[in-house]
Parts: sequence; structure tokens; C-alpha cells
Amino acid sequence: MIRYLLLALPFGVAVAQEPPASPPPQSRDTIRLAPLVATGKSSPPPVSWLPSTTGAVLVGARKTEVVRPAESPGNLVENNPRQVYARVPGITVWELDGNGLQTNIAARGLNPHRSWEFLVSQNGYHVNSDLYGYPEAHYNPPIQAVDRIEIVRGTGALEFGPQFGGSLNYVMKRGDPTRRFGYETQVSAGSNKLIGAYNAVGGQIGRLNHYSYLDFRRKDGWRDQSGYDSWAFHSGLELAASSKVTLGVEYSQTYYVVQFAGGLTDAQFATDPVQARRTRNYFSPNMRIPAARLAWQAGKRTWVDVRAWGILGQRNSVQFIADPTVSDTVNPLLGSYNPRVVDRDYYRGFAFEARALTSYRGFNQDQHLSGGVKLFSERTNRRQRGRGTTASDFDLSLTTPAYPTDLSYFTRSAALFAEHALAPTSQLTITTGLRYELINTHFHGAIDARTFADDATRKRRNVALFSAGAGYRLSDHLNAYAGWSQAYRPILYSDLIPSGSIAVVDSSLRDARGWNGEVGLRGTVGRSFRFDVTGFQLDYPNRVGTVGVGAGAPGAYIRKTNVGGSVARGVEAYVAIRPLQLRDLRSVDLELFSALAYNHARYTEGSVA
Repeated sequence: MIRYLLLALPFGVAVAQEPPASPPPQSRDTIRLAPLVATGKSSPPPVSWLPSTTGAVLVGARKTEVVRPAESPGNLVENNPRQVYARVPGITVWELDGNGLQTNIAARGLNPHRSWEFLVSQNGYHVNSDLYGYPEAHYNPPIQAVDRIEIVRGTGALEFGPQFGGSLNYVMKRGDPTRRFGYETQVSAGSNKLIGAYNAVGGQIGRLNHYSYLDFRRKDGWRDQSGYDSWAFHSGLELAASSKVTLGVEYSQTYYVVQFAGGLTDAQFATDPVQARRTRNYFSPNMRIPAARLAWQAGKRTWVDVRAWGILGQRNSVQFIADPTVSDTVNPLLGSYNPRVVDRDYYRGFAFEARALTSYRGFNQDQHLSGGVKLFSERTNRRQRGRGTTASDFDLSLTTPAYPTDLSYFTRSAALFAEHALAPTSQLTITTGLRYELINTHFHGAIDARTFADDATRKRRNVALFSAGAGYRLSDHLNAYAGWSQAYRPILYSDLIPSGSIAVVDSSLRDARGWNGEVGLRGTVGRSFRFDVTGFQLDYPNRVGTVGVGAGAPGAYIRKTNVGGSVARGVEAYVAIRPLQLRDLRSVDLELFSALAYNHARYTEGSVA
């Protein structure tokens, strides 16, 4: 008779079966099995929160989220932001093209346009085209290559930047440290002729970790004339030069061409929502991010992180611009299509950041102090309203040599920041932060016959921002937190330029300077229940808009000015439960969750002519 041993193991537990101390003698009908070792790896929760300190970063008891896309079912092939951020309460998504090529998200009543209210970073390097003049994030990595997404709301993001929305950081995958070389491929096909191919190689060779990927996607689009081709590439090397020093370099690039089907009126949408009013409109950014990093454990309780990177790229479009009721058809007078409008932006930015965190003992507790400096220099060349060809493909060539709008923008900034987490008791932590920024901007060039000189457009700003927060540990698994932080957003480049021949810019246009406030409770109950509930208020003054002056009368014009402020108040709540773990059935990973947000946003004042 042969005897079998069956081991039923809960997922995430390792068990070793040892042989008896004095095994009985074997007979011809008995086989003694060798020891059996079974291991399992418990998957992390799809959404969690950041620890108080990570390397040289200190966020304290603040509102944070860590999203792990691989742990959440969703359409990662197309970077579907509604599914990627489905578990983050309060995130609003603007689906500009419906293809996931651009990530347009915001929170707490802010504008989601290309995530420009967030400091968007990859591995700690910000990728916004210009933090202060044109903060749109044209660069977005394929989510298949992202290990996790770290979100710090406004009250905790002061050491990253002054933005109202906070900080969003894509942390990319690393090579598998258990093998020298590994290969990953994902080939996808879907509706509307979707074809995707994600290929990655990575591993660990001695002290060198490497990871590289190449991603390609093509699709016709869910609307007529809305197809795209997309390429993305990344390569990263990380060398453990010693037990205390790590060096890293990486290069990332995204490029795509998407066809825009054009806007629809309500009547056109009701008739056929997938129809295209434009067949010759294209948009194409090409962004490149080279970066280098030094991480150094300078002492038993001190960490230093130094980074340098560039933001190099273009934003290009060629379009027939007219009201949706105007068809883009052959002009009988020309015998061809009408010429299209060509707009091109060129970005050349460089940044340097050095930060350090040290811990010391006080009140019989660990106390933490972090600080650093960030330098940023950027030049944007904006050439718009060029007379393009009458062709139908993606053609950026001109039929006239000059662009009617030809401007060069310059930004220089230096920022000092510091955060201190004081723990007078084992339960209470008080965090204070300070950020001081020196910002210089200017531009020159021409719009039609009107010229702009550096001296007349130069703006210098000295901005000091403050934050304060507190966390209280009610138990090992339950924490309360509260915070308040100032925020700042300077006037954008587009706000400084008249939008038409009857438009003027208010000479007293002011920057926006407001604040975020929040209070929350988060924690876990047993192995199965997690929650995070936050109440917030965001005060955003000096919003920029346009007002009509002298409407209907001779000499009427449009004035761009500060039209008023806004306030957003609400609640963000995330609750998740794994019911099978209540009965120790952890081998089946079933989770039920709810991400709820209530937001009451309103304008509090206005400006009239």
C-alpha cells in the first residue's frame, strides 16, 4: 500500500513538513517521502497608503494612496484611466480622445486637462512640460510597465511642489532580482482593430539591475476617423555601487499620432454619436525624458537623494479649425480642401533636485527632518497658426515660411523645502513644512504685427508656502490624520497672450494662491477590512477667465482677468473587504470595494464689466 500526504495550504503561508524524529522502518509496501516545502506569496492590496518615510521622502500623516495596477482588473493595455484610478475616491477623468493616450485626471473640483493641477512624475522626475508656464503632462508611460502609482493629495505635497492638486508619481517596474535575464511579452487584440504589443526584458547581473520595454499600440478608434499609432520606450539601469550607494540612469520616450474626429453639436450627437466631422485633424506629442540618480545612505539614520533630468520634446497638431456645423469638404474655388492650421511647440527643460532625510531621537521617539533644493530651467518655443497644406495625412509642412504667432517663453526657478515630523508621544506626530520659491518668467516674439520684448514681459516672484498636519495612532491598525497646506499657481503663458484682435489682457492679472485642508481616518480591521475616509476643503482664489466689456456697443472688447475664486468641499471614502478571508479561505482572492466621493464645488465671487 502506498500512502499519500495531502497538504491544504492557505494562500500566502509557507509550511515545512519535517519527518518524524524516529521514523519506523520501511517495508516493501511503504515509501517514505522526502520533506515537502510549499510556499505562497500574498499579493499586496490594490490600494494602500504610503509610509511616513520612504528613502529621503517624508510625507508624515497625510492623505496618500498607492495604486498597484497589476492587482486591479482593468484594461491596462489601453491605459484606461477610469479603471486604473477606479479605487481612488475623488479622481475625476476627462476622456479627451477615449483611447487612453493622454491621462487627464484631477481631484477636489480641479480641472483635469492633461493632469495639469498635479505634479506628474516618473520615478521621482517630474514630466510636466513647464511647471509654471505650461504645466500640461504630455508624457504618460504605458500602465503595463508601472509597478505602482503614488498619489499625495495637496496637503502632503508641499515638498514636491506648490500645485493645488498634489503629486502623482509613476514608479516603474524593475528587473527580477532572482534572474540575470527575463523576458516578458503581451500581445493584445481588441475591438476597433486594436493591436498591442508590450515587450520587456529585465533582470539582475551582479549588482546591476536592468529593465527595458518597448510598447506599440494601433487602433481605429471608437469614433470614425479617430485612429492612432503609439510607441513608448524605456530603459533603466540601477547599480548598487556599494551597500550604501546606488547609481541609476534611465531614458524614456513616448510618441504617438492620433486623428481627431472633431466636435459635435447636441443635434449631431443625437443623430450619430460616432460620426466624424473632421478627417484631416491630427495631434502628436513626442516627449523624451533622460534622467540620472544618486541614492546614498550617508549614515545610520541619514539618506540623501540627488536627481537630474531633462524634459525634451514637441507638441504638434495640424487641423482644419471651424465650428462643428462647417463641413471639411473640397472648396470649389480652390478645387481642393482648404489649407489646415499647423501649431508646434518645442520644449527644452532641465531640472536638478537634491534632498536629504535624517532621523534622531527625542522624547524617546524617532523624529524625522527632511529638506532639499530644486532647480528648474525651461524654454518653450511656440509657433502657431502656420498655413499648412491641403493634404489629408499628418503633414506639418507649411505653404508660407512664417508663423503668425512665434513666441519664446523662459522659466527659471529655485525652490527650498523642508518638512519636520515631531513625535512628542508614541501616538501623536506633528508635521510642519515650508517651501520657498524664486520664480522668474519672461517671453519675447511676435503675434501678427505686435511684438513682445523680454523687459516688458518679465515677472519675478518670491513665494513662501507653509503646511501643518498631525497624525494620531489610535491603535496599531487605526490612524487619524489632519492637515492644512498652502498652494500656488502662477499665471500661465496662455493667460498672458490676447486670444484675438478684440481681446486684451488685464495688466493687474494676479497669480492664484490658496489652500487645502483635510481630516481623515484610515486603518484595517483584521485581515479582511480596509478603509480610508477623508473630509476636505480646497480654496482656489484668483481664477483667470474672460469678461465682455461694452457688449453691443462700438469698441466692445474681451478682457482676460481674474474673474473670481472657487471653493470645493467634500468627502473621499474608500472601503474594501475580502469576505473569504473572514473564513480563512485566503487561497481565493475576492475583494469587494467602494470608492465614494462627494464634492460640492462652487464659485464664491465673480467679476463683471
